[in-house]
Amino acid sequence: MTIITDSVTVNKFTIQHCGENFEEQGNTEESGLRIQSNFNNISDIKFVDNLNGIYCIESSNNIIRNCYFDNNIFSGILFQNSDGNYIVNCKINNTQLFNIYLISSNKNIIESCNITNSGSSFAISHSIDNKVMNCSMINNNRNGISIFYGSTNTIINNCTVYNTNESGIKIMDTNISFIKNCKIYNNQKGIHLLNADNNEIINCDIINSSNEGLFIQHSSYNEINNCQIKNNSKGIWAYDSYYNYILKCIIANNSDGMSLGDSNFNKIEKCLIEKNSIGLKLSYARSNVVEKNNISYNNNVGIQLLWSSANKIKNNNIIKNNEQIQIIQDGPQQIFRFFGFFGFIINDLTGNHWSDWIRLLPRPIIIEITFRSRIIISWLNFDWNPLKEPFKI
Repeated sequence: MTIITDSVTVNKFTIQHCGENFEEQGNTEESGLRIQSNFNNISDIKFVDNLNGIYCIESSNNIIRNCYFDNNIFSGILFQNSDGNYIVNCKINNTQLFNIYLISSNKNIIESCNITNSGSSFAISHSIDNKVMNCSMINNNRNGISIFYGSTNTIINNCTVYNTNESGIKIMDTNISFIKNCKIYNNQKGIHLLNADNNEIINCDIINSSNEGLFIQHSSYNEINNCQIKNNSKGIWAYDSYYNYILKCIIANNSDGMSLGDSNFNKIEKCLIEKNSIGLKLSYARSNVVEKNNISYNNNVGIQLLWSSANKIKNNNIIKNNEQIQIIQDGPQQIFRFFGFFGFIINDLTGNHWSDWIRLLPRPIIIEITFRSRIIISWLNFDWNPLKEPFKI
């Protein structure tokens, strides 16, 4: 069926077996319903065993409501160059590729949809100002939500994403997205930022990821605020990423709580980092600020600095970790290469509360200098002004 006239209402029947043999026909646009007009109202329709359930091209201000999609091949709903549409209360199951796919389509709203057992739940490419609200994405083979290629100002709010074989949410080659109030659990990765800047992740629960809860890769100027990141293989891993701000998060019961690798000028503030194997790890990392955090009860090490310098670690409560802090620097070649002469002594560790040091004297901190994986010398740094009482956070 094709709609080319505006303001058409279609409801209460079943569309099936359209475009099933697209591989032989070579036509990927065959659909149960093709819309090339505006202000249409589509409701209470079942789309079963089609190539695409609904294909909207150059169509705006349509409403798709209370529809059911099952076992379609390419997509349940495909928008191309279509703006201002509203999808609400739809169930989309068993699509081989994309349940909902937006291409060059702006200002659409997807609300209260249930998306299960498919390739990728939801994908946005080259599209701006779209909103996804109150949706669930369950048991999908690839990413739950994918935001790609310049799809700026996307808002994902109050969604549940779990049991995906890749990332719950992946943002790649795009900036300025907002992920709020989401529950993301039992995925391979919770949230993956790749070449993605100026995004906000606020008030999300990221739990039970088999790899990273939050993977920040080649991505900068992002804010992570008031999130719970628990029971992942790695809680937060930032690699080659700069100027990110991680604030008021609970990072607990992960293998590595938070790791910064080759990542500089990031700030970690007012977080609870507890009961991980390693609480906070900085590796080849420079000029980061770690301030006003509770780093406590981590099973191996509270803070681990590996070949890292010029970091400020101050006003933290470092309490009852198996080893409070560990600093390892490589031999002279690595020191000169990465930090310059005496780079291994210029991490600023002043003004922390240490549960194993209640004296007013400076707290000594051992630095181990290695060469070819063997310790060749030990050096001392100091917290010159340790706090006798915990810092109020």
